[in-house]
Amino acid sequence: MDAQLNLETAQSKYTQEQLDTTLTLKQERTAIKDLLFDIQENKLELKQSIYEPPATIKKLEINIERLERDLKEKTEDYKIKEQKAMAKMVEVGTEVSKISKMLEELRNLQKSFTIHSDANGMVTYAKNWDGSKRKVGSSISMWDPAIATLPDLTKMESKTYANEVDIRKIKKDLPVIIGFDAFPDVTVKGTITNVANVGEEKRGSDIKLFQVLVNFDENNENVRPGMTTSNRILIHKEEEVLMVPLEAIFSQDSISFVYAKSGLSIDKKEIEMGESNLDVVIIKKGLNENDVVYLSKPEGLEEKDILSIN
Repeated sequence: MDAQLNLETAQSKYTQEQLDTTLTLKQERTAIKDLLFDIQENKLELKQSIYEPPATIKKLEINIERLERDLKEKTEDYKIKEQKAMAKMVEVGTEVSKISKMLEELRNLQKSFTIHSDANGMVTYAKNWDGSKRKVGSSISMWDPAIATLPDLTKMESKTYANEVDIRKIKKDLPVIIGFDAFPDVTVKGTITNVANVGEEKRGSDIKLFQVLVNFDENNENVRPGMTTSNRILIHKEEEVLMVPLEAIFSQDSISFVYAKSGLSIDKKEIEMGESNLDVVIIKKGLNENDVVYLSKPEGLEEKDILSIN
């Protein structure tokens, strides 16, 4: 994060300033020591030159005076540089402390963003206004602060669609068997709770689809939100009925009939049909159980008469 980078930069600057200060003051102290050594050397030489000419003695005295003046100035400069160095160190150190404090506050703030749930369950991210999931970089507003939710897995529903031909058969409260692509062997019972009154256009097609909502009547520990489901809706139920495949039904002059085996020949038998689905149709009259019918049209029977229902 930026605060951590700023702290590392400030600490590096503090260390560099510390090194520069140490080096500068060391050089100043060395210069002062050199001046003290020169003064002592000149004083010793002056002491030993009592028999030298006055000009030589005067020259040594002047040199010692100059060195002592330089030493005084150097000592004063050292104190000023030491004070400036201390002030600079305090300034840089204060910056490090300020950034460290800010970083600590940010870390404490970050901890406050850790959400703990008081119940077991599955966390799902909340969605934005456009339907996308909230993630890193998403904006959170004070009037919509939700980030994630804990869905109630005991209250789930399946959303499916029916075309405009089949929707007329689908009603509220019809029973449904719900399957799951992820678990082919798992099914749960459901009930239709809502059927849309207005169709939606399928993308890239003129087909109208109507949304159907199915409530789960049972729970299963394998089921998770967002799974793809299949929905078998029971729109009509009849028991103890005779059925044949739709492929076995033919028509002629608005009369529905089947090709049925009769001994060694084949008859065209008129039938009366009941309800049907995509695969089979109920036969109310015209056939008996165990009658054999043909799924394709036999050849050579175009002119044969249709046997009417008795």
